[in-house]
Amino acid sequence: MTEPNDSKHVWRKFLFVNLFITLFILLLAGLPDIGYCKTLTRSCKGAEMIQYEINGKKYTHTEPFKYNGTGTSKGVVPSPDRARERACKAAAQQAARAANRDKLLDKVCAEHPNSSGRILFMGGIGRDRGEQKTDRSYNYSPYDFRCQSGRLYHQPRCGNGKKEGLEECDDGMNNSDTRPNACRTNCTRAECGDYVTDSGEECDDGVRNSDKIPGACRTNCKRAYCGDGVLDISEGERCDDGNNDPYDGCYKCQECVPPKDNLLITRDTQLCAGSFNLRDPGRDGAIRVTGNEVTLDCRGSQLVGSGRGSIGILVTGSNVVLRGCTVSGFGTGIDVRGQNAVLFDNRACGNGVDVKKGTAVAFPVRNTCNKAGNGWSEAGKTGCTTNCQ
Repeated sequence: MTEPNDSKHVWRKFLFVNLFITLFILLLAGLPDIGYCKTLTRSCKGAEMIQYEINGKKYTHTEPFKYNGTGTSKGVVPSPDRARERACKAAAQQAARAANRDKLLDKVCAEHPNSSGRILFMGGIGRDRGEQKTDRSYNYSPYDFRCQSGRLYHQPRCGNGKKEGLEECDDGMNNSDTRPNACRTNCTRAECGDYVTDSGEECDDGVRNSDKIPGACRTNCKRAYCGDGVLDISEGERCDDGNNDPYDGCYKCQECVPPKDNLLITRDTQLCAGSFNLRDPGRDGAIRVTGNEVTLDCRGSQLVGSGRGSIGILVTGSNVVLRGCTVSGFGTGIDVRGQNAVLFDNRACGNGVDVKKGTAVAFPVRNTCNKAGNGWSEAGKTGCTTNCQ
């Protein structure tokens, strides 16, 4: 009855001894973190690396090994391989974090000046001095690249703050389609026609700018103006022939002719308002009305003469109507020699003779002069008033 108990005791002792031996062997083999008593440290160098493909051929570019990684192994018998593995992994991770795609591709483009390719791998590599252990760490997303003249070609991207490609400007977040003088959001400079009134512009209505529509902002971003060839009635224009000829019937956008010496009137004419100094160098009339049945409307023009011997207005045509003229400073202000002339709303002041007329001149209705006895009649009165201002 005692043998079975002895057998169990022997069996338990056997199992205990074998378990002890197994644990001891594991400790001797360097099982980490189980009763270690030693630490082994190894180092490894890391470098940035890129692998790429051009025209189906694979290439590798590796930067200098400048990153330092360390690794340890702990145990009764530490493992050099494990320490080296950890060191190279740490070095590779450092290099991968530092890897810059564009900088690496600039190095690639220096070797392949005008090529296109694709990145296969980019990141870091760790390698110990004896090249006994390597490790890679990735820092990569698929990317097709293009080299142009030895530099990496960047597809222009408007809004990144860099003037690239055909961009005229790029101020990044400051690009604006509403702020005057700003770089526009399509990376073009501010210009006439972009709906924004910039420096030097008077207006800008974009596609509504027009050189034909009255009152519109012009295509040079100037407001409608006299001389632009468009009749802008709202601006007070009565004509606009787009030229600078003052004697073609349109002067400063008014249907008038500016008085000048030797001005010949052969058809209905309006003089431009204002004060004009005339010399009458030929002493035959600064303004000569030779047409028949012609109306000369001075519209309040003030004709100022050069004194003795000169004639302000000489009328030789028949059935002439002379109105709204103010004449002063001539030897003879108004000299009427034609048949059946009618004068009204005129003023003659400070001339040697204000009005000189032939016998056929019809008596006018309203005129003002400052000398009596020259044949004028004002509203049925004989003579002239004294106020000629």
